[in-house]
Amino acid sequence: MFCLLASIICHLLLCHSERLSYIMLRLDYTGISVLISTSFYPPVYYSFMCKPFF
Repeated sequence: MFCLLASIICHLLLCHSERLSYIMLRLDYTGISVLISTSFYPPVYYSFMCKPFF
């Protein structure tokens, strides 16, 4: 949800000013990075769900 919200805000306020555009692009890239990094954990979690020792 954070990635989607960051992207929506970025595209709404991108044409406001150069400084705000720079901040919004950083927010959008942060949201994409969070999405990519957190998508790594579910496969690892479900891989070891049947073997709680690992």
